[in-house]
Amino acid sequence: MNNNNKKEREKDEENSNIERLQSMFDKEVNQYQINFNLELWYLPYRLKLVDWIFDKVDKPPFNISTLSAHIAVFYLDRILSSYQVFPKQLQLIASSCILIAAKMEEKDDEDFPTFQTLVETCNGIYSVRQFNQMEIEILYFFNWKMNVVTVLHFLGYFSPFIFDIETDLLDNNKVISLESFKIIERRLIGFSQFFGDFCLQHYEFTKFKHSAIAATCIFLSRKELNISPIWSDILSHYTTYTQPEIQEIIDLLLHFYSKVQKTNKKTIVK
Repeated sequence: MNNNNKKEREKDEENSNIERLQSMFDKEVNQYQINFNLELWYLPYRLKLVDWIFDKVDKPPFNISTLSAHIAVFYLDRILSSYQVFPKQLQLIASSCILIAAKMEEKDDEDFPTFQTLVETCNGIYSVRQFNQMEIEILYFFNWKMNVVTVLHFLGYFSPFIFDIETDLLDNNKVISLESFKIIERRLIGFSQFFGDFCLQHYEFTKFKHSAIAATCIFLSRKELNISPIWSDILSHYTTYTQPEIQEIIDLLLHFYSKVQKTNKKTIVK
């Protein structure tokens, strides 16, 4: 009887997870897509803006999550791929995107940056009134539909399946202890989140679905730690992607990541 109850609970939990994932996929399909164009006017400024957002969010006075940064960058790309503005307005828009993202994602009202915080962060270049007006303009631009599912949202769902102690191998060896399993799992999740942040720095990834990028981040994290197989049937099932379906993103991420590795090696040699 107990075994039957356990199986029923496991089945209910799996069905709940499937419904949650389907809901995320539905949101992903319905959310605004980026107008991908490698000749967009703001691309020379984009990397600095993304770095600026990431530099600000997890430090005082903001102290908000990296997830909010991902949401803010999505807002920023969507706006700037649709409209051209004066370069002097870019920091105003980026700061306002952080504010709205924090309101959407952070649970504690105390974590929301205030207009005055934004004024001080931008060294008084913009006024409280300008930030207030920009927030309203952004909300109207999105028709007040601000819910976004990002790469990190999907990684949060996929992470429990990132390593299977029954079928996966580390350096061609089976992982036996629970302690080792937990260490490997933490490292894989850390690598996946690193790759998620890394993809955000490169505009080329905006043409792909966030769910597919998340699956690619898991693939690369397993490759980095020499997990075999690199992609499994379990991961295909839970992410809904086979390796061939994400191969284009894998190749692109490897291309950019290898550049960074080469640069770091040159720096070390010097």
